Parts: sequence; C-alpha cells; structure tokens
Amino acid sequence: MSLRFRLVAAIVALSALGLGAFGVVVTTTYSRSQRDSLDDQLESSIGPILGRLSDAGQSDGNGGFPTGNTPPDAGRRGPPLQIPAGFVAELRSGDTVLTRIADEAATSTPAIDGLDVRSDRYFTTVGSASGSGDWRVVVSPLGGGENGVVLAVPLKDLNDSINRMIFLQTAGAVALLVVLGLGSALVVRRELKPLEEMASAAVAISGGELDRRVTPAEPRNEVGQLGFALNSMLDSIEAAFEQRDATEANLRRFLADASHELRTPLTSIQGFAELGLIDTTDQIDPELAFTRIQAESHRMRRLVDDLLLLARLDEHRPVQAREVDLSVVVADAATDAHAVDAARPLSVDAPRQAVVVGDPDLIRQAVGNLVTNALRHTPAGTAIHLSCAVEGDEVVVKVRDHGTGFPAEALESVDTGADGGATRSKAFDRFWQADLARTGEGSGLGLAIVAAVVAEHHGTATASNPPGGGAEVELRFPSAPIT
Repeated sequence: MSLRFRLVAAIVALSALGLGAFGVVVTTTYSRSQRDSLDDQLESSIGPILGRLSDAGQSDGNGGFPTGNTPPDAGRRGPPLQIPAGFVAELRSGDTVLTRIADEAATSTPAIDGLDVRSDRYFTTVGSASGSGDWRVVVSPLGGGENGVVLAVPLKDLNDSINRMIFLQTAGAVALLVVLGLGSALVVRRELKPLEEMASAAVAISGGELDRRVTPAEPRNEVGQLGFALNSMLDSIEAAFEQRDATEANLRRFLADASHELRTPLTSIQGFAELGLIDTTDQIDPELAFTRIQAESHRMRRLVDDLLLLARLDEHRPVQAREVDLSVVVADAATDAHAVDAARPLSVDAPRQAVVVGDPDLIRQAVGNLVTNALRHTPAGTAIHLSCAVEGDEVVVKVRDHGTGFPAEALESVDTGADGGATRSKAFDRFWQADLARTGEGSGLGLAIVAAVVAEHHGTATASNPPGGGAEVELRFPSAPIT
C-alpha cells in the first residue's frame, strides 16, 4: 500500500469521523430541541384540550368535569392551531376514561391505557396500539385528585423531519468526502512529488550517478528541508568519493615514487657489487666501488627513515610535548648551515623567548629541512635569511633564499583531505620535485616532512615567492601558554 494512498485514506477517514461526530451532535441537538418545542406545545395545549373535553362530555351526557375537579384553566379556549394535529386526548378518573376525543388527522391510537394520571405532570413517549409509530404524551393531573388529562400527539412529523435532516447530512457528508478525497489526492501527489524525485535520485546514485541532485522544494516546509539536506549529503558523498579517488591516486603515485627513489640507490649498489665480483682485470678501483656503495646505502637509509617518519606522523601518535624555544632552534639551524657551507651568506633574526610546546626533535628536523632545501636548491653564494618572531598567539618561523624561487606549479593549491576543505601548496606534496626526471639530489620528502610536523603541532606551513625574488617558507606554531 503506497504512502499516497495511506495519507489520502487517513485524511478521508479522519474527516469522516469528524463529520460523523458533528452530525451526531447536530442531530441530537436538533432532535432534543424539536422535542422540547413539542413538549412546550403540548403543555400549552392542556387548556384548549380541557375545553374540548368539557364540551364533548356535556354533549354525550357525562356532565363535563367531575364535581370539585374542574381545573382553573378549564374555561380557557385556545386557537385550533395551538393544538398539534393528529392528537388524541382523554379525561380520566383514576383508570376510568370519562371522555375521549381525537383529531380527524389521527390515523392510529396511542398505547396510553396504563399511564397514571394521579402523579405530577410529566411527559413520556409511547408506542401505538397497532405498532405503527411513536407518540409524545403529556399527563396532567386535575386539582390533585383522581382525575387527569392525557394528551398524545404522533411523532411521525418530528421523526420524518429528523430523518430528512440525517439524510441530507449523510448525502452532504458523502459528497464532501468525495471532493475531499479527490482534493487530498491531488495535494498529496503534488507534495510527495519531491519525495519521488528523491527516491529516483537515490536509485540513480546507487547506480553510480554521484552528480545527480534533486530539485529543492519550498525550503520552509519539511519536504524542502529534506531536499536541501539530501543535496548537501550528496555533495558530501561526492566529495568523499572524489577525495577517495584522489587519495588512491596519491597513494599509487607515492608507491611509484618510493619505488623509483629506492630503485636508484639499489641499482647503483647492485651495479658496483656485480662489477666488483666480475672484474678480474683490476680496472675498477675497489675503494671507489665501496665508497659509492656506502653513499648509495646512506641515501637509501635516509629515504627509508624519511618514509618511516612520515608513516609515524600519519598515525598521529602523541608527540613528546615539551617547551621549545624556536629562536634557539633557528639559531642552531643557521650554525649547522654555516658548518656545511661556510661561504654561504646567512643572516638570522631570532629574538629570544619564542616558546612553543611540541617535540623538540621533530621541530628541529622541520626547520633543518627548510635550511637544507635552501642550501641544496640555490646556487653557491646565494643569501639565506632565517627569522623567528612572536605574532599574537603564534610563533612564526621564516626561511627565505634569494634564488630563482618556487616554480609556479609548486605554488598551486591542492586539497589536503582534512575537514573544512584545507589546502596547501603542491610543494609540500610527497616526492614532488620540479624536475620530473629526478636528477636532483633530493628525494622530494623534505617539505612533506615539514608540513607533516607542523600539522602534528596544530600549525600551518605555506610556501611563496615574496617580492624581491627568491623563495620563502613560513611556519606558524601556536605559542606556549603563559604560566
């Protein structure tokens, strides 16, 4: 059973219950009102009926009212229209009928023989002697004695009026329910159309159409809000699949690059080892061969260590959190760079007390990688400037060289895959190198390690080509809380 049918059926059923309850209340109220009106009419007819009974008694020799029991309103005469049509009236003394009159319109006889005329005035409903219909009866005692008047009128007209009203109410209710059902079906169909579109979209999406969307309905109602929520969810799902595809592509590239980087030193080691084994003419200097094997082994060891470090950072293990003065770290990095290249112009701007909380070894490695990159990728004699400063609640470290700067491709933004749509420069990608032939000395992991270390410390790393030429990498760390 469809939701549309259930909704329409529920609307019609509830409406039918409401109309039925309303009809019962109206019919009951109308019936009671008409019966009360009839009772008032019967009560007001007692006087005229007594007059007619008196006249009838004198004419048939019964002598009228019994002595001493004439009611005070016996002589009052009402207009004929005041007495309901089809009436039957009796003047009684105890159980004895003294006088009986009936209207010409009376077609049956009420079953009033057993009514007691010696109690207070009361109204009751009785059947007819032939069972053809009900009668409304008023019993009125006369002067507190044994005598009384019984006046009965048929309820046929009243019942017919009530039945007509019930018929009209029923016919009107049925017509209204039909119109309501048709109208509800149209409205429900229109309102549920967005849901059908959503179901169709869900089927299409399950088939792989991740770009499928629904047309949002009125945003102020529940269906419209559901449409907007569904589109938002679909956007998230599509973005998640795109991110998954991008991650898989990056992983494949990472594996390919790692294989390539490891293959180079392994090939060199294997080549020199094989030459040493097959050379019988002493044309290959053994010392040179072992020196190259050792150098390539060190290179491979550094690459493996970098890969292991990145893997550990990806696991987000807790770092050894201690206070680290970045001004000292920057000064030490400059000292190390001078030891490597004493002829290199180096300048340092690092005032004391630039304290952060983090792993000292990781932070030193990140800053050291920046300085090493600057030394490696700039011509000899190119000036390098290191700075450290406190800016608000952050400590900022900058390493700038005055070489040719980053290639434009290196500064392109890529999605990091983190929440909030964060991006970073492509220069921080793993194994990214401007020279796709991999002829340089580096492996392409230096800046990737820098970005991972800074992210692990809830900071940011950015690369740029500042005005005046050269390349600059900026690291921002949250400063240590003041104690």
